[in-house]
Amino acid sequence: MSTHVQLLIDGYLDETLTPDQLSELESWINSSPDHAEQFADAVHFDERMTAELSWQQFTESEPSETKHVATPAAVASPVQSSGYRRTWVIAAVAASILLIVGLAIQFAPDHPDNSKTAQNATEQAAPDNETDPTFVTLVQSIDAAWEDNRSWQSGDRMEAQTIALQSGIVHLQFDSGVEVTLEGPASYELQSIDQTKLAFGLLSATVPPGAEGFRVDTPSAQVIDLGTAFGIELDRDGLSKVSVFDGEVEVVSDNHRQKRLLTEGESVELSSDGSMSDIAFDTGRFEKLWPYGSGIVKSTGAFRFAPQWPRMANRIQSDRRIFVLPEGYANRLQSPCSVDITDPGHYTTEEQLLNSVIPTEQRVRSFLLMFNPTVTPDPDLNRRRLNIRDLELVEGSITFQHPILGVIVRDKTLFKTDGRFSLRTAVNVPFGQGLELDATRTGDIITLSEDRRTIDLSLMTFGRRGDHVRVIVDASIRPRFPRRPSETFRNNLRNPIDSGRARALR
Repeated sequence: MSTHVQLLIDGYLDETLTPDQLSELESWINSSPDHAEQFADAVHFDERMTAELSWQQFTESEPSETKHVATPAAVASPVQSSGYRRTWVIAAVAASILLIVGLAIQFAPDHPDNSKTAQNATEQAAPDNETDPTFVTLVQSIDAAWEDNRSWQSGDRMEAQTIALQSGIVHLQFDSGVEVTLEGPASYELQSIDQTKLAFGLLSATVPPGAEGFRVDTPSAQVIDLGTAFGIELDRDGLSKVSVFDGEVEVVSDNHRQKRLLTEGESVELSSDGSMSDIAFDTGRFEKLWPYGSGIVKSTGAFRFAPQWPRMANRIQSDRRIFVLPEGYANRLQSPCSVDITDPGHYTTEEQLLNSVIPTEQRVRSFLLMFNPTVTPDPDLNRRRLNIRDLELVEGSITFQHPILGVIVRDKTLFKTDGRFSLRTAVNVPFGQGLELDATRTGDIITLSEDRRTIDLSLMTFGRRGDHVRVIVDASIRPRFPRRPSETFRNNLRNPIDSGRARALR
């Protein structure tokens, strides 16, 4: 089996194939009975690993994930999370593949009945009390080069080990919900779900409510989270800088036994001997990490990630930039959230918008896309009459890691949700806020991609009017054990210690 085909099969098992890739895999399976049997073996082995750990399937892991953003006119278009089939076309093709798999398994020797496997998953789970030691998922890597020539992929699970990153950026998610972003060169030791150690490198961490107490040790101190977002810059000589972007952290020096409580907007520097001193708060070194740590894959054009300071959104101003501002932490909706757009499409008029809601208990994260024009202190310029020549086009594209559940573009819906996700955006800019969708040369345009991950925005800017768009992204928690376990655990399953287990995994 070629490496390319193996990647296609892995993508099928991880449910990440595009329609073209799925069609290519189907053609490969249909081309030979041997291919069908190889595919059946791969699927069956994956199922046996799932049963071995008593994993729940993604579609059963969280009932709220099966809910979709309801719309009066189109209830048949669910919002899918990253583990789901994205369209009914893919589902139809997948069904044909599963039919082939069923036939291959039925007639292949030594394969137990699949229905028994499903019914007895609990009975067969974790023989010999073997458990998965992993507690971290590699969410994303950007141009990552590893010191030990490892080939980590997005979705891989990690256990206690040292991450030796030569260059590039990686985004890690702990099972507790803590998210850590590293930039190489860096050496970062995963010790447990709530304790790690940074030998050197650049680190940014976000700790959601419920995961307080997460700790990052350095050669000269411990940084203990108290519910926050913070960053550590540590060179190979032991000089480190700790900055708090939100909330609080406690910094405890090893040698001098100093203890400091840092709050947002504060920074300290620690020398290699543990001495601690205040320094000016400067987030410049961390700004490259923030988009990846927030779940943004890429952006083009006018989009820029909003600085962590100043805190008030209406003080972040530019005549040429659309700032992307994450609004607080991921959380479950305590009440339905009204949105204006749920379906992919090209929106140019108000009539295309629908009164839709994201249901209660859905776990989401909110982002505010802000165009706040600079307000000049000159009163004469502010009173100047504007004309058509003052129109300027500001446009860009932004892609999120997870599916977009809904988009808010109307004034009244924005006002209704301001401050719901973050107090930082509770104060609004004057002179308009929502998009002007009127299908004229002065109107705005917004497009939601077919996979519900990318937004294209074209704004016709005019005077002091600001434009805001609120994007609600799926933040559903996946099962503790994903479909790509650690390499150690996969090797254990492929090399069982007794013949009985060998027969069970054939």
